[in-house]
Amino acid sequence: MLIACDGSSFRNGDPETPIGWAWAREDGAWMSNGMIGGSNNRAELHGIISVLLMNPHDELTVLMDSQYALNTVDKWIYGWARNNWIKKDNKPVQNVDLVKVIHRLRLRREAPVTFQWVKAHRKNSHELNVRADELAGAAMRRVKNGELEATGMAYLDSKGRTHQDGEFKVFTKLYSTE
Repeated sequence: MLIACDGSSFRNGDPETPIGWAWAREDGAWMSNGMIGGSNNRAELHGIISVLLMNPHDELTVLMDSQYALNTVDKWIYGWARNNWIKKDNKPVQNVDLVKVIHRLRLRREAPVTFQWVKAHRKNSHELNVRADELAGAAMRRVKNGELEATGMAYLDSKGRTHQDGEFKVFTKLYSTE
């Protein structure tokens, strides 16, 4: 299954800024969400978490336009885990709360997942990446305008349904468990 994920931030680096993230699948399905607080990098990582959580049994090729997110999940994560979440420069891993969730999700997956970088939001970008970018931006704007309860636990999907946190018990557990 081909799927793209993306993140969006209103004012990158402002801890009180709205962020949004989304994924879009080749079959037309998608989900988006947002919350207050974070950075574009955190939004990108939330997008990856959402992909892995909501597509647990599918063999996935995940397209993303963030080099930071790609390097995190494809190059750095296993070394960081072996080194107790400390980087080679002896500094703690940034966004470690989200990186740990991604690590646990990857270890628990039954189906293979590969990650692939694509150019961002350009004419020659992949159409799924463009769609994920649009959805992530829309989610961020819904949070900014007060239209989305910014908890990080309520998703909007391609059928116009909102999924509340009760449907994501595993999500809550992964976020709160070491």
